[in-house]
Amino acid sequence: MRKLFSKSFLVLLLVTLICGCSKPASTRDKLCGQWYFDNGQPSFLFNNDGSCIIQNEYGTGSWDLVNGNQIRMTNYYGESEIVNLESVTEDRLEVSLGGDKAVFYKDPNKAKEASSSESNSGNSSSASNNKSDSPRTGRAFINSDGTIYRIKVRTGAGLSAEDSGERITDGTSVTVYEEVNADGFTWYRIGDDRWIAGNGTSYGVRFD
Repeated sequence: MRKLFSKSFLVLLLVTLICGCSKPASTRDKLCGQWYFDNGQPSFLFNNDGSCIIQNEYGTGSWDLVNGNQIRMTNYYGESEIVNLESVTEDRLEVSLGGDKAVFYKDPNKAKEASSSESNSGNSSSASNNKSDSPRTGRAFINSDGTIYRIKVRTGAGLSAEDSGERITDGTSVTVYEEVNADGFTWYRIGDDRWIAGNGTSYGVRFD
């Protein structure tokens, strides 16, 4: 019986099926995985089932894509924060919030290298002190757009500092003893091991 297909044709057909049927990774697929900040420490883990682990947050939270280009992260207690998705590849994620941008990597070594490169070029993301000669009194402000209702109080200045569990609401009077720039935010020390972040537009501290 005459063969309907040659061997070379079958090989070509198989290659076409394998290559042609593969779909490019979706945005959600790219987001899944462990992400690291410039200190090489894990910042958050996005799982395929919509659960997530957020650094220094208790328990397991959740995450999802909203409005097409935003990431919503919700912690164990149901508190949500939404950041704008600027870009994402298989190993690099850039997000923004209130005009401030942050870059994360799936490879902790790349995260450290990126931080070192920025430092050498004079754009270090490490903390820089701006201590006041005397404490200043101000009020916490939150221009709520539906993403932030309370400001987290952390034990130190920086995203890797532990969440104390305390929250500051809009209009709360605070005394600022020290200001530090770190991780794209201004951090205000409002007590011993009590720091809150500000981005200058959406939330922070306004002085009297």
